[in-house]
Amino acid sequence: MRRPFLTKTRILVIYGILVTFSIKYPNDQVILAEMMERAGVPAWSENGEGIHYAGIILFFLLIFTLYFINHFFGVKAALLAFFAPIFLTGLILISFQAAFANGIYAVAYNNGSSSCIYDTENNILTGSCSFSITNYSDEEIQFTAQLHNGYQDEIYSLVMEAFSSKNLGIKPHETREYTVPLKYRIPKDSSFRQIKGRLNGIPLLLREGVYERRL
Repeated sequence: MRRPFLTKTRILVIYGILVTFSIKYPNDQVILAEMMERAGVPAWSENGEGIHYAGIILFFLLIFTLYFINHFFGVKAALLAFFAPIFLTGLILISFQAAFANGIYAVAYNNGSSSCIYDTENNILTGSCSFSITNYSDEEIQFTAQLHNGYQDEIYSLVMEAFSSKNLGIKPHETREYTVPLKYRIPKDSSFRQIKGRLNGIPLLLREGVYERRL
């Protein structure tokens, strides 16, 4: 009798691939999207916006694996497999960075706690940006940080100009808070003369020599 193509082992392998492809590394998008872009296949319908093709692929792959996990192992296993990636992706990434990565590829950025506050006086934008970075490696890392064009917004563009590239360092296994001052003269042709506010979840670009990461 011919063995079925989809066995318990193969379904678990496919599930493992799904979890791996769902990890956000080395940049601010999942590994599957990184692979698609490097292969010349768009991961989004409109240059980082619109329909997320990589997300759709991962969603249908999840439904596919959950169906067969339920078939082979039962409902409880399927429920566990549904929620497990929430914890597994972060755990796998931290373990990989601690064991194998070095330089800026061994750091994690807490995007959710980052923010920039800004104000203007006499057409000068001032303020500061605060963010947190964790180094999972055994080595001290020296790098530069700047904002990258994560938002199509004129105010954000002004803040990005004010955040000039900064040389930073972090010790082994350290979580460090950084505060970078902002100062920028607003161009005369800008539609914003007096602005004040706060930006949360700022996208960072880290550079170390020829290497860079968008976080």
